[in-house]
Amino acid sequence: MAKEMKEEVDMKIFLDKEKILGEISKNGQYVTDDIKIRKWEGAEGTESYLVELAKGNIKYNGVINKRFERDGYGIHRFSNGDKYFGFFRDDQRNFNGIYYWPSEEKNGRLYSEIYYGFWKNNNRESNGIYLWLDEPSNEKDRNFDNTRLEAYVGNFENNTYSIGTFLQKTDDDYFLYYGKFTPDGHKNDDNGFFYSSNADKLFHGKIINDEIKEGYVFCFDSDSGTIETVVYVSFDEKMDITNFILEKDLDQDQKEKESKLCSRFRDVILGEDYFGQLYQKVKDITKFVDENLGDVKVFNDNEKFPIMIKLAVAYARDNINIDISEKVFEE
Repeated sequence: MAKEMKEEVDMKIFLDKEKILGEISKNGQYVTDDIKIRKWEGAEGTESYLVELAKGNIKYNGVINKRFERDGYGIHRFSNGDKYFGFFRDDQRNFNGIYYWPSEEKNGRLYSEIYYGFWKNNNRESNGIYLWLDEPSNEKDRNFDNTRLEAYVGNFENNTYSIGTFLQKTDDDYFLYYGKFTPDGHKNDDNGFFYSSNADKLFHGKIINDEIKEGYVFCFDSDSGTIETVVYVSFDEKMDITNFILEKDLDQDQKEKESKLCSRFRDVILGEDYFGQLYQKVKDITKFVDENLGDVKVFNDNEKFPIMIKLAVAYARDNINIDISEKVFEE
């Protein structure tokens, strides 16, 4: 089963609209120790306001609409330490956004989770990346080689995995699954792929509820990338082999077709460096957040807030899906 994802939190912002609008009509703004609000002309044709709000452990810096709902780009720091940076529509996470949970340190390791991608009414939807990092606590020791990584890259439907790639990097091996998932996160596909880098083996065939049922197994020569052996294997419910077909006994036309497909699949995932890409993406995001969002003051900052919006839109345009299917199946 694929790794479970954390739940996101959400908190609405409750403001005394009548009182605030009355003050804005008189003075052009509303300012207290924990709230600053003024009308914003950045959204053409709409009645919007810029807000800086800090109440206890809750902070929101961004845009609200005439109903005083989060509507537009903003940064919400929740009371439990979670953070969301991205787009809101009608007081919910919608379109592109980045959500991260506080890192946890244990036994000399630092554990982090982050999702970045697209949202629909507070649910992960469409293309996105959900990534788990397990790194050394000492920042000087943090690099790709010292990192254990797991990630789901692909499509989400109603906050659950749909079809995509699940990657796992341990200290000395990479594992990759590409295919469909059940709503509760089980790998389930008649044409799924499993790959292990140390063994340099690739399976293509039927997978039901995380268990291989039947299909082709390819063993590659790691130096040349050529296929050394190929067999067809079937398993029963106890994972005992029920059928084993040697290469010489396979249908040669089908074997040739499978060989081309699986060789191309292996070439793509090794050539594109998917694990390295994901690691670098999350590092770029972290750096971006640290440098740009730590002290954003949207209320009177006519320079940094527009830059923040442009950077957020740039992430939305990023090829976050790292689409294996486009490169493997649409030759």
